[in-house]
Amino acid sequence: MTLRARGLVAALACAALPAQAYVSGAGHLYEATCNASGIVLRSTYPVGRFFGQGAGTTISDTRETIYLGAHCDAARDGFGAGTWGWANGGFRVTFPEIEIGFPRQEIHCDDAAMIDIDPCRF
Repeated sequence: MTLRARGLVAALACAALPAQAYVSGAGHLYEATCNASGIVLRSTYPVGRFFGQGAGTTISDTRETIYLGAHCDAARDGFGAGTWGWANGGFRVTFPEIEIGFPRQEIHCDDAAMIDIDPCRF
């Protein structure tokens, strides 16, 4: 493939992503929406997660919704209460048993008046 063709393929691939789309470090695609309470990340496709230990382990394979609160709090069914924050290297969501990172991406809201994420800086 020529350099020009590679550039065209890359441009088309980027054009296919929604305006506020984020990819986790595990490769899951999330779309973001903002409201006065914070940011909502919803996976585009089902995300497989293991819960529990040993014989009591269950598997979840549904679309995932993660809530990032305006006060740096985070929530997701099954994970309990968590926190989130951002730094120059991306942003991450931390729960008691799992951490979901979004490397090399800057989270924002199109309507800057909706939420001030600056206090959530690591």
